Order: sequence, then C-alpha cells, then structure tokens
Amino acid sequence: MLKSPALRTATMLAAGGAGFAIANLLLARILPPVQFGELSLALSLIQVGATIAVLGLPILITRRGLAPSPRLLAQSLVPGIVLTVMVVWAATRLYPLSSGLPALLAATILFAALGRVAGAFFQSAQKFGISLLLSQSQNWVLLASVPIVLLLANPASTTVIAIVLASYVITSGIGWALAWRASHRDLDSPAHFSLLSTETLGAAVHLLAANVFFQVDRLAVGKVLSFEELATYAVVAAIAGSAFRMLQVGAGYTLTPRLRATPDRARALQVLRSEALAVFGLAVFAAAAIAIVMPFIFAVPLENRYDLPNGLVAAVIVVGFVRIWQAFAAAVVSALGSERLLLAMGVAGWLALLVSVLAAFGVREHGLTVVIYAIGLGWLAYASCVTVLALAAWNERFRPRTHISGCAED
Repeated sequence: MLKSPALRTATMLAAGGAGFAIANLLLARILPPVQFGELSLALSLIQVGATIAVLGLPILITRRGLAPSPRLLAQSLVPGIVLTVMVVWAATRLYPLSSGLPALLAATILFAALGRVAGAFFQSAQKFGISLLLSQSQNWVLLASVPIVLLLANPASTTVIAIVLASYVITSGIGWALAWRASHRDLDSPAHFSLLSTETLGAAVHLLAANVFFQVDRLAVGKVLSFEELATYAVVAAIAGSAFRMLQVGAGYTLTPRLRATPDRARALQVLRSEALAVFGLAVFAAAAIAIVMPFIFAVPLENRYDLPNGLVAAVIVVGFVRIWQAFAAAVVSALGSERLLLAMGVAGWLALLVSVLAAFGVREHGLTVVIYAIGLGWLAYASCVTVLALAAWNERFRPRTHISGCAED
C-alpha cells in the first residue's frame, strides 16, 4: 500500500479533506443551520461551475501533455467568463441565494477554473505533489475562515465564500507562474488542438458529468429538501463522504497518466491490480471507522444540533464504494480510450445523472436517507456503463497482434 501512487495521492487529498471536514464541523456549529446549508450549496456550485468553465481542458492536458501558452490561457479565460456568468444566472433561478452571493460565486468560479487548468499541467507531468497542493489549499483556507467568522456579530455564508475567493486568486496565479516556468525545463511543448474538436467535446462532456456527479447529492438535496436537511447531510458528507471521495479522486488522478504511459497489457494489469487492492482495502477500513465515529460527532462536537437520520451513514458508505469502482473504470477510458469512447463516457454520465435526479425527486417524500440511495442508483448506472466502455478501450489499446504466416521472403 505504501508504494501505491493512488494511496499517496489519496493521503495528500485526505490532508486537504481533513481541513475541509474540520472546517465544516466548526462552521456547522457556528453558523445557523440555514446559513450552513447555503454555504454547502455554494461550495458545490463553485466546483460544478469551475468544471463547466474549463471546457474539458484538464483532460486534454493530461492526454496530450500540453504545456502553458498565451493561446491556452486565452482559451481558458475567454470561454470561462461566458460560462461562469451562465452558471451563476442558472443558480439564481434554481436556489434562493443571499444578496451578494451570486457576484462572489462568479469571481470564485472563474479563478477556481484557472487553478484547475494550472494543476492539470503538473498532473500530466506526474508531478502529483505540486498539482495537489494547488488544488487542496482552499480546504485549509476554509478552516482558516473559522476564526474570522467567530469575530462577526452576524456570521453568514458570504463571508466564508469571500475568503475562499481570495485563496483561489492566489493559488491560481501561483500555479500558472510555476507551470510557465516549468514548461521551459521539463514539461512537454504545447501541441496543436482546437476547442471545437471531437476530443475537446468528449473531454468536456465527460469531465462535466463526472464533476456534477460529485456535487449532485448536495445540489439535489438543496432542491428537493430543505436547507436544514442539506446542512445535516453536509455534516455527514464532510466526514463519511469525504473519505470515499479522496480515495475515488486519488485513484482517478494517478491512474490516467500512469496507464497512458504503460507500454503493454501486462504492465497495465499490474498497475490496476496493485492500485485496486490498495484503494479498496483502505476503503473497507475507512467504512468501519466512519460507522463508529459518526454518532459521536453528532452527539459531542455538534451537541445534537442536527438529527442524524437512521441509515444515512450506511447509505453514504454504500454509494462511496460504487464511486471508487466508477473512478477505476473512468481512468481506463480516459487513458486508453478513443475520442469516440471518451464522448460515450460523457454521454453515459449525463444519462446516469438524469437517473439520479429523477430518482431523488421521485422519493423526496421518504426523507434524506432514501434520497441518497436514489442518487446512488445513478452512480451504479454510471459505473456499470463506464466499465463496459473501459473494457472496449482496453481491447482497442491492447488488441493482440495477428501474425501472418506462410509468406516467404524472396
């Protein structure tokens, strides 16, 4: 396990996740439940909006080894501004956001998108440490916002988002500067590509579907249930959900560039087998720990301010295992699949996402736990479809060569 790049990556993600979890617990105790629910929704909207704004560029950077250039910066920034405005406009139509929050969301989404593109340069070069430091720093900034919120007479979600915005401005600027300097030494030269290509479309469709799926639980709960119930779920997700998310992201983060670099089928199988044993083994341990610690967290640190529904922790754990399965299959398609398979994976993601949303609306009268299982049904459909595509990508990449016999040289 100690030799697993996925677990080393998951460990770094877990460090950021620990900051995120602690910050959520403290903010859940400080903020009124409605404000904490709105904050959880805003953080999810930032992640979804940033994914839309990057137009699939992180996957293209990873697949092609692109390096920073003025053209790439322009292709990140100009569409990003337009798409960010569209995302925030849609959010204001779907949710009752506080005054001032939409403007903060717009700025935060744009800089978060630029930071993702910067991190992808280092992910492509398998410099996972730098890439993860850039992407995880805002989790600790969220924790740093706690003492500031404590000093306010009327703590609100907008204060926390303003602090998160400042962190994205700093980290995205540092990330692009480091990537630009590294591009003169050990990153590949930028390859020609077009934002209108099939590959770009496939990457954007898949990346957006995958990242909306990461946030669909909060987005759906915030819509079909109340902000108070969203606040309760956010507490559970900060602990139970984050553990599985770190393993899911860690697996996908390292497997894509490693599988892309594998020369043959035997080496690719070795990579997949070792990572699967390590990641799923740790997931079993995490599930046991979560089941033990969650009732204590609600009873002691949160002083029973939130009611823990029966079966909610188990639902998050079950869905967590399905999400890890999906990450392994998606990494195979992203690394080995053709443009056609990449686009098919994105389409499958959107269809599965539709399953989650419709199922969540259909069972909303049955409470929070059933809604989470309904969302998990979409994850199950997503993982199953992507597994079929992963097998197709595997066979395309490692198709046995046919040898023609019976031909003699003159």
